[in-house]
Amino acid sequence: LEGVVARDLKYYKSLGNEGYCDETPPLDGVYAASYGRAWTESWRANFLVRYVQAFFLWDADADLEAVLEDVGSKFYGKAWPDMKAYRTRLRAAYEENPGHFIYGTPRHALGECLQQPGILEQLKVALARAAAAVADDARLAERVRKEQEYFALSWEEQYAVFRQQHGAPAEAVRRAGPIVLDGRLEEADWQRAPAVSDFRIFLNQEQKPKAESRVRLLYDDDALYLAAEALEPRPDRMVTAVTAHDGPVWQDNNFEFFFAPPGLSPRYVHWVVNAAGAVYDALTVSPQDSDVTHRLDAEFKTAVKGDRWIVEVRVPFAALGGRPGPGEVWKINVARGRNLEDGDGNELSSWSAGAVHGAEGYRRVVFQPADPRPVAGAEGTP
Repeated sequence: LEGVVARDLKYYKSLGNEGYCDETPPLDGVYAASYGRAWTESWRANFLVRYVQAFFLWDADADLEAVLEDVGSKFYGKAWPDMKAYRTRLRAAYEENPGHFIYGTPRHALGECLQQPGILEQLKVALARAAAAVADDARLAERVRKEQEYFALSWEEQYAVFRQQHGAPAEAVRRAGPIVLDGRLEEADWQRAPAVSDFRIFLNQEQKPKAESRVRLLYDDDALYLAAEALEPRPDRMVTAVTAHDGPVWQDNNFEFFFAPPGLSPRYVHWVVNAAGAVYDALTVSPQDSDVTHRLDAEFKTAVKGDRWIVEVRVPFAALGGRPGPGEVWKINVARGRNLEDGDGNELSSWSAGAVHGAEGYRRVVFQPADPRPVAGAEGTP
């Protein structure tokens, strides 16, 4: 973020701003065991960004490359030429990657920056050369070792998650027969649509939720259909307190749908429904920038069964910026908020590796062409 920070502070000065504030966890803080290294070591891992912030608050007219040359050569010593190559290449990969990183964008979206052929190997080679250059200096060697470790734990790890998340997109299947929005999912089309159930916990992409969720997708010329099932062993304890439209439905037992089709970029639709059918509806740029006057005009039906609750939704393509072509790929997120009256078992999960806001990390959905095989129960078939 060094380049972003330097440009921002120069711009703020040109506006006549008198100050700027950011926050970071203190290096010597005392933290509960639940706080991970991404929090407790943030100051060390991001020290160069913090240095640039401090320097440009003092002198916003400074030259970024000169500042980096000065601090980098002093901090890394003989390793600096290779560390400079590493950081310059990584900064370019981040800044030149198309898309939008907003507050809430999931960590695995970083992996998209490493899709360029050969870049991962180039970065690792630069780090290895830096380590070799200071192998005879314990203090400098430890500084480079930290950079190698942080790269592996952040960029490299998130690249693996990104590839896994985006390597096998969800499928929207073209429907062959009529769909009745009744929350029952008995139509043959729903039965043949692949179910996605690999939800992960918010901010913990390795952890599966305690209660399983399943999502299926269909489409036709005019609309996208979604069927979301929330397995729930305690349906009598589900919170459904919100009744007003655009109320805080996410505080209830809910499903959140985030639609980020190409026709709306960089905006996306955020549509939330609780188990009782109350809806929140917004056109969003970021969690802090949402137009709640927006109306998706979705048709839907919720139903509570003995061991689950279901929402069946029809969303017109006209409200999503246009109709997708066969084989086209959209970004869609589905999140489930499990909120029970006693709080026991409450959890937030999503099918985009736990992500909620931040469309760059949303799961890809491919609109499959029509299946030529007849479907039992469909119009015109036995």
